[in-house]
Amino acid sequence: MTRYARRLTAALRGRGVDERRIADVLREVEGLGLSDAQLRDELGDPKEYAAAVAPGPGRGVRLTDLLVPLGVVAALAWVVLVLWGQARGWALAEDLGPLRLLPAVLLGWGGFAAQRLLDHWRPVAR
Repeated sequence: MTRYARRLTAALRGRGVDERRIADVLREVEGLGLSDAQLRDELGDPKEYAAAVAPGPGRGVRLTDLLVPLGVVAALAWVVLVLWGQARGWALAEDLGPLRLLPAVLLGWGGFAAQRLLDHWRPVAR
């Protein structure tokens, strides 16, 4: 699958297009036999082409859409725990040192990265 096809797949999924319809669109695009640069010149940006193929509002919420918010909530919970722990007299500064907020950053970025990877690499049902 070319880079253009992967980006088009992600854009179509983002618009809530059915997997069978995505497979049909990809077959049409791949049937043109053009390179990525030629596809971009001929069809435009993958997001714009997806909007032309599937006009209308986007899709509803899926489980993978919740990975970023869950990561952010977990990160905020960690920050609250660290601040609450310090207020209660826990020696987090001595125990964790400069790493006391690192888990919050990792949880937030982990949710974002997991969602992006799952949306990008999920195969299309053909």
